[in-house]
Amino acid sequence: MLDTSEMVNQFIRDLRSCDYYCRVIMEYNLKLEDINYRLQGVSSPSVKDIICENAKNPYSNAEKLALMEEELKLVRERQTYIARIKQCEKIEAIESAEDRNLVIDLYVIKMRYADIEKKYNYSRSAIFKRSQKILKGLF
Repeated sequence: MLDTSEMVNQFIRDLRSCDYYCRVIMEYNLKLEDINYRLQGVSSPSVKDIICENAKNPYSNAEKLALMEEELKLVRERQTYIARIKQCEKIEAIESAEDRNLVIDLYVIKMRYADIEKKYNYSRSAIFKRSQKILKGLF
């Protein structure tokens, strides 16, 4: 069983990686678009392949099946990243707007510590203690 501090640390890592997850999802979307284009593409078998005796069957759907399997694999992988981003939406459960903004500025936007100190009037150690306390309240 996970301890709350471990859950908080994992949540912080997910918040920091949220931008990376978005970029990975965009990359998967591009790959899926390419696969859909190849699946929908209309092409006819070349005549030279039909003349050869030992050529593969040009009317075979083996390539389409491989593309469909690859599409299914990419959709599953993309869904894992979407689920990670949805877990980061727990941050909306923080009632205080100031606390929510503190966590967002610290972990999602990744503001400089000096700017956060000026904005919230906390010392650097107090910022981290406050954010840990806020996130432990979520779990």
